[in-house]
Amino acid sequence: MDAIGYLFTALSQKNSARFIFVGEISKIFNKISHKWLLENIPINKKILMEWLTCGHLFKGKIIKLNEGFSNGNRIYPLVVNIVLNSLSQAIKDGLPGNKTAKREMKVNYVRFADKFIVTAGKKEMIINFIIPVINKFLSERGLTLNNYKTKIVEISQKGGFNFLGFNIKKYKRLKGEVLIIKPMRESILNLFSILRKSFKQMKGYPELFIIKKINNILIEWANYYKGVVSKKAFSKVDNYVFWLVWRFLLKKYPTLGLRELRKKFFKKKGGKNWVFSVLTNTGMEITLRRLSEITIKRHIICQPLNLYLPENFKYFREKIAKNLRDLEYSDPRIQKLLIKQKGICLVCNELLNLQEKWEVHHVKPKKLGGKNDIKNLIVLHQMCHSQVTHTKDPKLLAIFKKKGIIK
Repeated sequence: MDAIGYLFTALSQKNSARFIFVGEISKIFNKISHKWLLENIPINKKILMEWLTCGHLFKGKIIKLNEGFSNGNRIYPLVVNIVLNSLSQAIKDGLPGNKTAKREMKVNYVRFADKFIVTAGKKEMIINFIIPVINKFLSERGLTLNNYKTKIVEISQKGGFNFLGFNIKKYKRLKGEVLIIKPMRESILNLFSILRKSFKQMKGYPELFIIKKINNILIEWANYYKGVVSKKAFSKVDNYVFWLVWRFLLKKYPTLGLRELRKKFFKKKGGKNWVFSVLTNTGMEITLRRLSEITIKRHIICQPLNLYLPENFKYFREKIAKNLRDLEYSDPRIQKLLIKQKGICLVCNELLNLQEKWEVHHVKPKKLGGKNDIKNLIVLHQMCHSQVTHTKDPKLLAIFKKKGIIK
């Protein structure tokens, strides 16, 4: 989301750049130059050469490479960033004039992986200076632009432009133009397709399983778009999901009347009359999420600090914890627990990041009468939860009891 945040900053003002160069690098996996990497990346050349040329196994044969990377090469993201990070400076150096003149050209650069955006005040600036600089920069590294996905657009033209799943365009209003960033149409249609296939695959499944499955799909999609103008898109998704649910129930229960179906599966909740919900074996109500109820909240851009310097640890720790608390979860209890715990696992005192599995722990076990109330729940790393559950070490048990993890 930082890339979209930078674009909003660069394009939202009245006197912002009008023209955008939308670029994408062609076959960066396959074409990046080994020669350039060996000459410019500050790492042991022998190790780097082995990484680059190790190849991959295909149908029992090892395929060696003279350029590019093998699929799944773990150093790919790091190397690509090293290769492309200096493109911003190359563009600035390639512009004519002094610092003041360059600033007035309104040139900004935003990149994510092999896709990038360059803004400019005039179309001629992109054609005469920016594109030649980019072509020269890429050719030195064995790369080229993807001509099918590369274009120059004007910020208010019909359809605007798409970047990383977002549609970006300036719309005319009574008091001037306003920049609107929203989910692109293709992304919404792709979500519809995923939902249709999911319902088709779950034919005959219990309603509880369906609600959990669909909630996971919806929440993952919504978390990506909740920082932009998405209310209208969220409402469209809600309407489409309701139609899929209703059609699913009609096919599964052909002998039930419409009123009986509604009474059995839909409840009145929060002013809404058609809330699809079921009860679990423990009596807890599980509800299908409505994206239109999610609060739209602007993403705050991360400060350009070095993640690996000790003096910046506190900032990134707080930033990650805040981002976790701001996310939506298929289980609404998770968000409340993360806020209560400040995004920290109480066992290891480390952040609960999205790359690790979490589990909800009952302080007082359910078999001893523990409830599913927030006061009795804690979010822990999966490994930490396993340790709490299975350890018989009296010292550890004493520590867990002191921290309020067990009773």
